[in-house]
Amino acid sequence: MVKKKIIVPLLLLCSMLFAVPVMASEPKAAFVYDDAELFDQSEADSISEKISDFSSETGWEIYAFTTEDAQGYTSQEYGENTFDQYATGMDGVAFVIDMDNREIAVVHFGEANRYYTDERVESILDEGFNYMGDAEYADAMEAMIDEAEYYYGQGVPSGQYNYDEETGEYDYYEKNTLTWFEILITLLVALGVVHSVESPLENIACILISTNMIITRTAM
Repeated sequence: MVKKKIIVPLLLLCSMLFAVPVMASEPKAAFVYDDAELFDQSEADSISEKISDFSSETGWEIYAFTTEDAQGYTSQEYGENTFDQYATGMDGVAFVIDMDNREIAVVHFGEANRYYTDERVESILDEGFNYMGDAEYADAMEAMIDEAEYYYGQGVPSGQYNYDEETGEYDYYEKNTLTWFEILITLLVALGVVHSVESPLENIACILISTNMIITRTAM
């Protein structure tokens, strides 16, 4: 009986250890986890610089992952799991070159979901595939990052929605807009023209200015 009590916990511990996936290890450069050793140091540094600029522009966490062992996961799942391992926030993008499944993937999270529709992701992947056939892996990674940054600059596409598989609900994106009257009031306040009006209008104008600042940020 004593032996059984010792063996069972040991077996459970071993099964737990083997169940934990081994993801990316140390970054070759900031934001670049090249476990498949596809990049030399200068290439990793160049990719890192692109990611840093893109991240500064968006406020998202952005990573480049490569692997030779996806631990039985698809490229998409590997990107999701590895992003979760390192990310501290909810918004971001992971670019994956998966040499195990012979695939590349773009995985997006949080606010980034609004920008990257299926059509846009396919375009990003196409840019990467242009270089994969010639084993130009660093160029493939940079091409995907460039294309993703381009689409970010295009803003959230019209009619964009997120679909919740658990609830079956659609979450449509709605852009905040101002009427012409609201825009006029905002401009007048910005120019100092309506300083002499009564305080209620000033309060309204202040609210409109605040709203317009939000619109400017989301419409990038």
